[in-house]
Amino acid sequence: MPILNINPTAVLIEPCQVELSETQLDFLRNSTQTMMNGVSVTKNHNILGIPELNNIKTEIERICNLYLHDIYGASKDVYLTITTSVYANTKNGMAQRIHKHSNSIVAGCMYITKPNNSPLKILCNHSMFREFNFEFPIDHETVYNQGMISIDANPKDVVIFPGHLFHYVDNPKDEFREVIGFSAFVFGDFNKSKDNWSSIPQIVDICH
Repeated sequence: MPILNINPTAVLIEPCQVELSETQLDFLRNSTQTMMNGVSVTKNHNILGIPELNNIKTEIERICNLYLHDIYGASKDVYLTITTSVYANTKNGMAQRIHKHSNSIVAGCMYITKPNNSPLKILCNHSMFREFNFEFPIDHETVYNQGMISIDANPKDVVIFPGHLFHYVDNPKDEFREVIGFSAFVFGDFNKSKDNWSSIPQIVDICH
């Protein structure tokens, strides 16, 4: 039977091609930090904006734009730029609470180190038949009814997803996790944007 997927949501996992140097790691780990969403993050919320980390920022933005141009088909007239970024570490027993990234088109993280059992969990908010406020028993999980996905990325992987999706991480009690979390927004020339509705025939209301 034919199945049409309407507006599917993409999550990209792409290995980073740039290595963090020991000097860069020391800089991140020794930066002034504060608590946010249950984990320790740098007080500087533009950590990738410093010259010492320019090569990491450039690589992550390359992956962000791979997501924008190759997956969502945007033209090269527009591009994604990282607008906020932090180094975050989750110490033993900590857990990153559920949150989303406001004022962003995409959000993501670059894994530095991670525990063996610490997947990133993204809430899908499936809620089938949204106009009717009900749920029915589920026999098995499909991409159309799943409430959450778990992503077990590897160190150096960059995970990118729409910024409005809630996500969190449970950290094992005796493990340590490090990531660079970031948000990105779209910039560029929107003059060539096409009105996709212009080609749709006029809808006539025949229910008088």
